[in-house]
Amino acid sequence: LEQEEFLLAKQTMDNLLSEGLIPSKKSFQRIIDSLDLAPARENLEDSGEKRNMNEDAQFEYLLGVLDALEARKLSCSAPFYSAVLAEGARSGKLKRRLASIISLARTTEQNSIQLEENENITTVAPKEVTTWLGLWKNYAGLKDRLDDIQLQTIRVNINGRELRSVLYAER
Repeated sequence: LEQEEFLLAKQTMDNLLSEGLIPSKKSFQRIIDSLDLAPARENLEDSGEKRNMNEDAQFEYLLGVLDALEARKLSCSAPFYSAVLAEGARSGKLKRRLASIISLARTTEQNSIQLEENENITTVAPKEVTTWLGLWKNYAGLKDRLDDIQLQTIRVNINGRELRSVLYAER
């Protein structure tokens, strides 16, 4: 990651997850440190000079990690989630919009079953499912149909001490 070999880093993460390994909090912290992702509440003026020049590839890598975790129904750490949102918020327009959608995906429940008044269960027509990388790459074509798309769930482990930073990143 420090050498900006994001494709290799994504393949490594995919291989680790396919082997049944679950990333620890330290693994997520290592990603944050390697990419020099400042927490949302830090002053970003100082870190602006050190930011890498390949921010699109870096953001794409972060979205790929979220997709890989969702494929295994795993959760990420609160600092990692906050760093993804902060990175999106401090970057361009599209990244800011995706960060907003990611934060909504964590806080919104998407139910595919509704109860009618007579207690019969009906299934709502399934929505098209897209990954975060798919949304990133095809946003121009999908932005008008966001209501028809089911976004992946974001699972985040949040303890009491981390709640404030998560809520700050989501605002």
